[in-house]
Amino acid sequence: MDLKNWKKALGIGLVSAAAISSPAANAAQVTMTIDVDLPTILVMYHYNTITLALDQAALGSYVVGITAVACGTDFCDDQGSPAAITVSTITANENVTQAVVDPGLANTTTQFRVIDSVGVRALGCGVYDVVVVDASADAGVTVDTGLSLAAIDGAGCSFALTTGDLVFDVDYDLVAGDPVSAVFDVTITGM
Repeated sequence: MDLKNWKKALGIGLVSAAAISSPAANAAQVTMTIDVDLPTILVMYHYNTITLALDQAALGSYVVGITAVACGTDFCDDQGSPAAITVSTITANENVTQAVVDPGLANTTTQFRVIDSVGVRALGCGVYDVVVVDASADAGVTVDTGLSLAAIDGAGCSFALTTGDLVFDVDYDLVAGDPVSAVFDVTITGM
């Protein structure tokens, strides 16, 4: 084959290949949008009952100004050096008095914080909104709504577990009964 015919055959072959393999001539193009709507899912982790057993020695010392000592099966407050009481005259019935010095209470109220007692995880929401209500009828135990679950309230919703503390006060001057019970209603929503 001479060079002139070879060039001619090559040109015809290239034109044929372009016509056969060119997909642009019959192509269509489209952009598709798919929206996936996830429902809001919020899961709260909590204990249904928490029992706090207060240590006798700690509580005994607390109610006498933190100066109590073991005294039999309970606790006593030593008033210090023996007191000399002068009796000037003696009659048939003589009353001799010496006043006990009250060291005072350490306080009438104690704040308890149950660390990481509630947890929550969620998807499909913006931030957590927490409401903690004291639903108990017993006097003397009140939830601290400003501090309880503060680490969760207002935090961004996350699939990672977020935990918060339950904070409440016990007023020993108001509690009655043994044991004392309190019920707290915790509601967490995703906004």
